[in-house]
Amino acid sequence: MLEKIMAVCKSKWVLGLLVVGVSASAAVAASAAVSGWNGATNMNTVNQVLGQLDGMLTNRENQVKQLKADLKDADATIATLTQQRDAANAKLATAQQDLLAAQQAVTALTSQFNQAKTENDSLRGQLDEKIKEIQQKIADGNRQVELKQQEVDRLSAQVGSLNGQFAEPIDERHESI
Repeated sequence: MLEKIMAVCKSKWVLGLLVVGVSASAAVAASAAVSGWNGATNMNTVNQVLGQLDGMLTNRENQVKQLKADLKDADATIATLTQQRDAANAKLATAQQDLLAAQQAVTALTSQFNQAKTENDSLRGQLDEKIKEIQQKIADGNRQVELKQQEVDRLSAQVGSLNGQFAEPIDERHESI
């Protein structure tokens, strides 16, 4: 593409040189008509003008070469920057995927934590109820033991009293025998 542009530019440049050359020739011809034709002087002037134009053309060609080199360097820089951008975009995409996966993991772990906390609270409530139940059963058992102990004490007293009543007649019977 650049080569086509340069070809068009050169053809326009040559056209410009021809126009300048024609203008210079016309100027030389006009000058010759006014002042009379002096072939050697006019040829020197034409050669000087052509030399200047050739120098300008060489200068422009050198500028074009430099611009081509600059363009080549710019294209290389653009290619490098494009590769770096693409690599950065790939890293960004990977980082975004990793972030999304991490966010999903956090969401899942938060859900599991909340479920475990709810389950823990429920089990703690059940444990508290069981502890109260057991404490109530212990208290009821202690009351029953106390009541049984009182009954045992009362029955022991009765047994002692009955033993005392039966002991006298047995002793009296043994003595009479």
